Amino acid sequence: MGSNTQQLGKISYTQALDSNDFIQVDYLRQSTNGAMRNQDLKRNQMEFSWLHRGDVYGATLDIKMLSLEQGLNGGLLGDAIQNDFGLDFQEVNKSNARQKYNVVNARMENFLSFTANESLKTGFFLNPFVNVTNRRYTESDTLLQIYGSTNYDTLVTQDFWQRGEVGASAGYFFHTKPFVINGGIEAKYWDFDNYLVHSDTIEIAVVGDLIVDLKSGWNWKNNARINVVGALGEFSATSSLRKQFNFLDIKINGAAGRRYPQNYQRSYLGNTVAYSWNTKTQETYLTANANANLKVKGQVIQLFGGIDQRFNMPLFFNDQWRQDTLTALSFAYVGGGIDFQWRKLLLQPKVTFQVASVDVVPSLIFQTRLAYNGTIFKAKKLRNVTGIDFGYSTSYSLMSYIPMMDVYSFTNSGNAFFAMPKLHFFSQFDLGYFRWFVRIENLEQLFQSETNMEAIGYPVLPTQLRFGVSWDLFN
Repeated sequence: MGSNTQQLGKISYTQALDSNDFIQVDYLRQSTNGAMRNQDLKRNQMEFSWLHRGDVYGATLDIKMLSLEQGLNGGLLGDAIQNDFGLDFQEVNKSNARQKYNVVNARMENFLSFTANESLKTGFFLNPFVNVTNRRYTESDTLLQIYGSTNYDTLVTQDFWQRGEVGASAGYFFHTKPFVINGGIEAKYWDFDNYLVHSDTIEIAVVGDLIVDLKSGWNWKNNARINVVGALGEFSATSSLRKQFNFLDIKINGAAGRRYPQNYQRSYLGNTVAYSWNTKTQETYLTANANANLKVKGQVIQLFGGIDQRFNMPLFFNDQWRQDTLTALSFAYVGGGIDFQWRKLLLQPKVTFQVASVDVVPSLIFQTRLAYNGTIFKAKKLRNVTGIDFGYSTSYSLMSYIPMMDVYSFTNSGNAFFAMPKLHFFSQFDLGYFRWFVRIENLEQLFQSETNMEAIGYPVLPTQLRFGVSWDLFN
């Protein structure tokens, strides 16, 4: 809970139905009025999981449902900000524009083993799934005057698109304690609808997993998928490697692939945006990152870095998607930090250096936490962490947010986020099963004479107050 009537609630429920069946239910509710006009948000998310472990049959069921509704104000109207008034009194570009997402993901995994041996299981798997994503965008205004033309209504926009897919993967598995191997075929049918725009197809892909988990502490996970029917040429591969020593923990992750643009990027009909993209090509991507945690005399030193390379990535320019403007995008980062604890003093400095082919990220981000970390009162049952979070970020070019498409545009605006510090205060308490906290964010805004922007039309939020409680119940 906190400023702008912000509320965040989470409920988790876990139960063992018997020695072989377990369920978990998670619910999240988030809402806020926002710091600006027409910036409210309501988010409801429900997740259900079921796990069955038997001698010859094992299964999991995961169902996720999301409903997200928010106001999209398009940023502040004009370039000038009336500093004598709060953000909620400033005029915005869109007072009656909203979007809503409804998402449902369901997947079940079934494993039928020929053996009842815990050390060796082999047999067939069948994993059906269903995914549905629906987006709606509404806007009420003098649309013809604002946009110059409309496609179906001059006063009210009611755009939507929906993509649904149903399918299953099936194949053979071989599971031992050090090795997990899954291999098979995945077939799915997807359908995309957007007013007069409709497309659908059947895709068939070869899929596989390989996991190696050795007693020496090495853990290697791999996943691959190659389309052979429908979206021919698409593929994805991920790999992660982890090694734990007594004093060192190393993690390395990588991913590569090729894929076509999303359905709504290919063809779309909206009231104020319409395009049909006939020259689309596959995007190629390559990502890698590494993280190392070194323990030295009770302190933890962290080193990290990563790269992200994209070729022919779809980007939104001037009301349409294109792949021929920035054909190669690259991003890299490297940094380090330390968790230093001396008696009841906690110090956690962290620095990150970034470089990108386009100037849309800060080149330097510095963060540090200085806090008291200990107990209160003689009984030493109430733990407390109280301190400040301080940060600094260098400048970068601002992007424009396009409410109709829910994307950022790479069009060069000439506007920039100027370098500035960040300052927050927090205090949290822990009494075992019961915890509570208070946090005051963006204290630096009390001393900033000039309003800074995080995106075009979206200023850095003023000082915010947050507080909350959590507790665990056992039966």
